Amino acid sequence: VLKSKLVAERMAELAGRDAVNFHNVLKCFRIEQPKNGAALTEGQRAALIASIQGTLELEGMPKTRIFRISATGGNKEAVAYLANLAADVFVEINRQSELTNSQQLLLTFTTKIQDLKDRLNLSQFALQKIQLELKLADMLKVYENKHPEVIKTREQIQQRGLSSPAGA
Repeated sequence: VLKSKLVAERMAELAGRDAVNFHNVLKCFRIEQPKNGAALTEGQRAALIASIQGTLELEGMPKTRIFRISATGGNKEAVAYLANLAADVFVEINRQSELTNSQQLLLTFTTKIQDLKDRLNLSQFALQKIQLELKLADMLKVYENKHPEVIKTREQIQQRGLSSPAGA
């Protein structure tokens, strides 16, 4: 990731905001400084990005999440600046990646929670209907079909059948 074009492009963009260090970096890579604050040409920009990529090294420390970032070159100030800038960009990219992953997880969990809520509602609805049906069965052991409580319970069961949530 550290030697990727994405990292090098971001580093070039950030380096361009710091005139003194940018001048040192361009000088280190023997890229001509644009005159009068002009932007780099496409060729200069491509050379800068390629040079940044070739300058950086990333070494992972065994059994840790610690990395050593180093840069090599003739101008110690410029390569130290690039190594520090690479670390900043690396952290920025990792944070953005973690944020994106967290947002995706949040969306997944939110969707699953809503699905579980919907399933719970359906289950509660079905349970209420079964309870009414059991109540009706018990009532029919004691009362006739025309008894007001039997009629009322049948209407409740019928209402449950017509007004169930989607999928019930």
